[in-house]
This record gives sequence, structure tokens and C-alpha cells, in this order.
Amino acid sequence: MDERAANALNAPADQQAAFDFLSKRSPQRDGESVILFDHGRPLAWSGVMRADVDSLTAPISVTFNPFYITLNVARSNGARRAVASIVLQAAPPADRLTQSVEDRLAPAQGVASYSFAPPESVRAGPVVLVSDLPSNVLESRARSAGADAFVRKMSDGAAFVEFVRNICAIAYSPDALPVLSDPAPT
Repeated sequence: MDERAANALNAPADQQAAFDFLSKRSPQRDGESVILFDHGRPLAWSGVMRADVDSLTAPISVTFNPFYITLNVARSNGARRAVASIVLQAAPPADRLTQSVEDRLAPAQGVASYSFAPPESVRAGPVVLVSDLPSNVLESRARSAGADAFVRKMSDGAAFVEFVRNICAIAYSPDALPVLSDPAPT
């Protein structure tokens, strides 16, 4: 996602050329999109927009609407801003219109579904940091990040950790992710 948003900033200034640029350099899977703004106005896009990203400027954000929860990555350069988005979860009947990360990952992880909720929702749970870092390092990072809890990765939690890694891979280039190894069972 980060790479797609950053690449979109290099599109030509001509609108048709920008559409062509995005269609060739932003291969999309269902549920993914990229939009390029120039001077605050949409210049070109690729994929179907499932969220209103007009005002998104935070590097990483999650948007909630009645049908879709999307993960968004925004990058800016001068008067240009690009936002790459992916659908994390789609509610019925929208789930028949697009594939979500949940649709792709839950079956592979052996999970029936995931529940995402905005922080103010009664359905929202605590923020938990999961890692295979040594406990003292993990605790320090969890506290500085404002996490509600931290969990040292163990074999039983491998499916959950893999899900978190996959979400991170969506937001960041997979090459930039640290390699996680399975710790010895305790």
C-alpha cells in the first residue's frame, strides 16, 4: 500500500496519462484502490473507491462506514497527495460486491471471521502488541506506543501473529518488515 501511494505521486500531470500510469503501475486486486490528488482535486485513480478519502492526510488511517472498513495509506509531495486503500471488512450486502482482507486471510488462518471496530465503539477491544521480541523490549515498546497490553508470541498464537503481519504487509512494503521466527515452545 505504501509503495502504491508513493508510486502514484510520480504520475504525469496530464489526466489521461495519469490514468494510464496508475492502471499500469498499480495492479489491483479486488477491494484495492489508489487515488491521486493534485492541488486538492482528484486527478486520476485506479480501482473502486470504497471510502471517502478526500480529506485523509494521516500516513496510515482506518475508515469506517456502514458497508466498509478500509485501511488507507496517504503520501504527499508538494501539491500532490495519493491515497492507497484496501477493504479490511465488508458488511452485507456489500460483501457480495468486493473481496476483503478478511475474506482472504480468515480461511487461511483457520478463523471464521475478524471483528474490527472504531475505538469509540462498545465492540472495540484493547490495543494489543504481539511480537517475538524479548519481554523487556516488548514491554518498553508497548508502553511507548500506548498499547493496552502486550503478548509475547508463542506457538499457540502463531495464527494471530501471522494475521497482524499480513495487515502490516498491506500497509508497508513486505521487504521492510522484520523477519519473525518462531520461538521455542514454552
